[in-house]
Amino acid sequence: MKKNLAFIILLVSVLFSACEDNRMEGMMDDQFYLLKNGDYILKAYRQKSLVDFEVSIYKSGMGTASGEVTFVADESVLSNYNTANGVSYKQLPADCYTIDNSTVQFAPETVSKKVKITLDVKKVESLQGIGNKQYAIPLKISTTSGISVVADKSELILIPEISGGIRPNSEKLLWSKSLTEMGISGTDHFTASFAVTSSYLFVNSRNADLKYFNKLTGEYVGTIALPFKGSLANFTIANDDKDNLLITNLRNKNDGNPYQQLIYRITGTGDPVEYINSSHIYPNGRKLSIKGDLDGDALIVSTIENSSKFLYWTVRNGQLVSQDPQVFETQPGTIAWNLFGDAMPRGTDISNGFFIAGYGTLPGLGYFDNQGNMVSKYDLKNGELDPAAGFSTQALDLTTFNAATYLAVGTVEGTLYMNGRLLDVTSPQNLSLNPLDSYLLAFRLNKFGCNNNANMTGDIHVKTSGDGQTMEMYVLGTNGSIVATQFDCKSED
Repeated sequence: MKKNLAFIILLVSVLFSACEDNRMEGMMDDQFYLLKNGDYILKAYRQKSLVDFEVSIYKSGMGTASGEVTFVADESVLSNYNTANGVSYKQLPADCYTIDNSTVQFAPETVSKKVKITLDVKKVESLQGIGNKQYAIPLKISTTSGISVVADKSELILIPEISGGIRPNSEKLLWSKSLTEMGISGTDHFTASFAVTSSYLFVNSRNADLKYFNKLTGEYVGTIALPFKGSLANFTIANDDKDNLLITNLRNKNDGNPYQQLIYRITGTGDPVEYINSSHIYPNGRKLSIKGDLDGDALIVSTIENSSKFLYWTVRNGQLVSQDPQVFETQPGTIAWNLFGDAMPRGTDISNGFFIAGYGTLPGLGYFDNQGNMVSKYDLKNGELDPAAGFSTQALDLTTFNAATYLAVGTVEGTLYMNGRLLDVTSPQNLSLNPLDSYLLAFRLNKFGCNNNANMTGDIHVKTSGDGQTMEMYVLGTNGSIVATQFDCKSED
């Protein structure tokens, strides 16, 4: 009996010891940390007045302790960050942002709480402008409640960057019409360029008078008689930043002898007048670009066939400096084209550099300085415009919209399709970024069909409205269509 009793007592003690609560073994004490830590670029669209950013503060561990966390700016955090990263951000003044609750209470069972930081967009823009990163908000969590803070997850550097340009997701199709619907041949290969002014879109068809249309609807408006028209006489048209047009002949002989280049000017919808009459040895006229205002300062550019050069004429105070063009040459080994290259000045002086595209012996798209050096290059292959696959990038235009600069890029795909896209080149060095990154690629138009575009020609233009609230991109595919897309920068508040 005594043996049985001893056995029962031993069994009960074993059972009780097996039921002890060991769930807390291996658990850490409570500690605070930031889910987002390190540095973070806070992008804010300039049409907003205020932008909110939420930060999550977490408490991990056994969940047995309560505590208070402070979340405030700390200048020493920024000083250490600048030193460690070789940068020189300045601390954003306190009146440029607010923290809605810099002191947060945690109960034992509380896992996380959010803190909202509100950025005053207008004040930040007034300090550092558009697309710049000069200021930062150095933030740090701390506590005096006895709960530890995870040291390497306790700091956050918020770096605000104000963006301009297109309001996100504002793009809309304005209109799309085939050339046939516009009363223009869709089979003769003669329509390869167009121009856009404040009200009208002008479609140049070789050996035909100049038709123009309402640029916002695509509806026919009228026709300008071209007494000089011919299959090579009115070959290419271009517009300046105002309401002036230039039409050039194709001066395509390449035997070393001087031949005449004639360029006519049209103001508004008036009659054409002779503007440039020059004899020279350079075959050109397939592409023509103007940057600036022909009534003020401007550069007129036309690429030379089978080369890496282009001609340019300078306009100052509304006067053409010389009838004879000057020659600009890119550095050897950077870019070269056969028939189709295009050059778009970044400003009205060559010191601003040029964006140049070409298809041929050394195809490419890049930004070049005034010495012809390629400063940045767009990755056509990884941008899904691979020349080896039959993509001919050959048409460019440039505009500034809501403090952002956009390069419009037109690419012919074989003989059947036309492509258009907008690249944000507010900083020309952006061109070397990932070609499909949204930071660079602002918009990509779905390709549209062309009817046996055997010459692989097309054109592209962008135009900003007079009030600066909208911008349109127009794309032409020879023997195909013209597609118009509109963007805006309306307030988001």
